[in-house]
This record gives sequence, C-alpha cells and structure tokens, in this order.
Amino acid sequence: MCKTTNTALMCKTTNTALMCETTNTALMCKTTNTALMCKTTNTALMCETTNTALMCKTTNTALMCETTNTALMCKTTNTALMCETTNTALMCETTNTALMCETTNTALMCGNY
Repeated sequence: MCKTTNTALMCKTTNTALMCETTNTALMCKTTNTALMCKTTNTALMCETTNTALMCKTTNTALMCETTNTALMCKTTNTALMCETTNTALMCETTNTALMCETTNTALMCGNY
C-alpha cells in the first residue's frame, strides 16, 4: 500500500494484492492473483489522467473497472491511457500524467514520473 500526495507513486508486488493510492493522480489498483480492479473518482479507467481518455484491451485476464464521473473511452490518440492485458500481463502508459503499470503473471508495478 503506497500513498503519495502529488504524482510520485511507485509500487511493486510479485504475487498477490497491490493497492496504490495517489491523491492527485488518483490511482487505485488492486490485483488479486490475476483479477484487476481499478477505480477512479473523476476521469477514466484505472489511473486518473487529467485530460485524456482510455484505451484498454484484455485478452484473457478478468479486468474490472469503475469510474464514477467519466465513462470509459477507448482509442484516443492525444495523451491516452493504453492498457493491454495478455493472459495476466497489464501494461499502461500515459504520456501526460506519466503513469506506467506493468504486470507479468501477477506482478503489478505502478509508477508516476
């Protein structure tokens, strides 16, 4: 469990549950084995980005996402969040809020830089 108040978040887990919170970029990620649940309170999926949308692809893993204000938008080209899961691997990249998440098997790594 990691908390930061600005944009600097970096968490690593290699087997089970990861929980990260930032109060400005509003990232909240939980992995439990292979299932990913993400909630943001203002914008799109998984990691809060300030003025961009989301692009997500899952192939096998159970991806659950909830947003409370903005809906899920897929395929944007500006400063979008790209999420791809392949079996249990999640990769996220945004160019503006600089969020990078990678999971391979059950390891989630989140970093704001």
